[in-house]
Amino acid sequence: MLATSVSLGAGTSGGVFSPLLFTGACLGSWLGAGVHLIEAHSSLSRVSCA
Repeated sequence: MLATSVSLGAGTSGGVFSPLLFTGACLGSWLGAGVHLIEAHSSLSRVSCA
């Protein structure tokens, strides 16, 4: 929410889309890390989820 507020308030060209990409990459990375903790031998990597 902070990134979206700053982006919209500053009037930058990213608007809502850039913070949404950042948030999606963070959530995907956390998901990949969680899967890797549960399944240590999983072929799914943190980077591929992000």
